[in-house]
Formats: sequence, structure tokens, C-alpha cells
Amino acid sequence: VQARLEKAIGEAVKVFVLRIQKRWRGFRAKRRYRAMKQAALQMQALLRTLKAAAEFRRNLYQNKACVTLQASLRMLSQRLQFIKERSGAIKVQTICRGWLCRRKIGKLKGKLAAERIQKLREEEERKKALDEARKSAQEREKALADMQKQMAAEREKMESEAAQREEEQKLQRRQHEESIRSKEQTASQEDK
Repeated sequence: VQARLEKAIGEAVKVFVLRIQKRWRGFRAKRRYRAMKQAALQMQALLRTLKAAAEFRRNLYQNKACVTLQASLRMLSQRLQFIKERSGAIKVQTICRGWLCRRKIGKLKGKLAAERIQKLREEEERKKALDEARKSAQEREKALADMQKQMAAEREKMESEAAQREEEQKLQRRQHEESIRSKEQTASQEDK
């Protein structure tokens, strides 16, 4: 009887052990499944976000392209109108200058006309030469100012580098002095 009871208890224990193992494996599998499911959901969300960001960038690029195209088309008609008006103004100015010149020359008829025309030409040439000299002087002044700015920047850079080197030397001196002091202290302690 006792053997049967022990056998029954042994089988019951086996059943309980198998049931515990089955439940433990089931729990681990569910936990693993939930983790995998959560990771898959996060991955899907990330992919959807990346897709939406790419779509947004593409739409933004298309929008900018459309705005640029619209602005260019609006500008085209205005530009054509401006060119037409400018060419008309240039034509009017040309006609007016020709008329004024002919009127001036008409007054200069006679023996001195050729001399006066030559003087007028020389005066115009002097004005052109003076304008060119002014332009070259302005360019030289600008180049000189640029060189002064560049030299000032280099000077500041060199001063900052010198200050940095000086700080590094001070730090090295302090470290050297501290190492000497620590050596002296260890030597004095050894002497004691």
C-alpha cells in the first residue's frame, strides 16, 4: 500500500512539475512574443515617421520649385516691359544728344569751329582721364584698407597665440616648481 502511495505521489509530483514547467515555458514565450510585438510596432512607427518625413521634404521641395517658377513667370512680363521702356528712353536720349550736339556745332560755324571742336574733344578726354584716375585712386584706397584689415587680423591672431604660449609656459613652470617641491619634501622626509 505504501509503495502504491509513494508511486501515486511520485506521479502526482511529475504531473505538477510538468505543469509548472509548461506554465513557465508559456510565460517566457508570451513575454518574448510581447517584446517582439512591441519591437515590431516601434519599427513600424519609425518607418512610418521616416516615410512621412521624406514625403514632407519632397512636398517642400516641390512647393519651393512652384513658387520659384511662379515668381519667374511674374517677373518675365515686368522685365519685358522694363526693357521696352528703357530702350525707348535710350532712343529719346540719343536723339536729344544728337540734336544738342548739332545745335552746338551749328553755333560754331566759321573759322574757329575746328579749333573749338578740338577743344571740346580735349576737354571731354580730360574729364574721362580724371574719372579714370579717381576710380583707380578709389580702388587703391580700397585695396589699402583691405590690407590694413588683414594685417590687423593677423596681428590679433599672433597676439592671442603669444598669450597662449605664455600661459602654457607659466603652467609648465608651475608644474616644474611643484615637482621640485614634492621631490624636496620626499627627500626631507626620507632624511628624517
